[in-house]
Amino acid sequence: MLGEFDKAMDQLQTAVKMNARDYDAQYTLGLAHLKRRDVAQARRIYDQMLGQLGSKPQLHVLIGRAFRETGFLSEAIDEFAKAVELDPRFPRVHFYLGLTYLLRDGADRLGDAEKQFKIELAEHPDEFFASYYLGITATVQRNWTAAVDYLQKAAKVQPETLIPISFWARPG
Repeated sequence: MLGEFDKAMDQLQTAVKMNARDYDAQYTLGLAHLKRRDVAQARRIYDQMLGQLGSKPQLHVLIGRAFRETGFLSEAIDEFAKAVELDPRFPRVHFYLGLTYLLRDGADRLGDAEKQFKIELAEHPDEFFASYYLGITATVQRNWTAAVDYLQKAAKVQPETLIPISFWARPG
């Protein structure tokens, strides 16, 4: 958290040597490598975790989030796509994939992102983020009716997060 990645890596490597099944330490060590822009070393750690724990959607999502949060968006997309292959109904996997499309490619992938958000919402109707980002994509496309509908749904699911629903209400 202090940005002292060399110190952190020393401590985390010691923790992993002491307990080869300390997956929190392994994951965090991978993050430290990503923060230092050493994708190859992080990949080795994450592949080792996949070998130990098995190729499961939740692990691919976790690894994908590590890549996304550190700016390695193509690698994140690959991980989210693997999670989708393993379990297309896994919670938030389509949202993460769509969001990462937008982060990496911007408006060029708006349609692909929108498709992923819609899949997420179809599988998980009360998913706030899918509703919210569908509202954003509809806004970008100037589809005001859809934007209002999605944002109202998001506000109903998680009212403390968004401005009041009455703001989005259609006139009349």
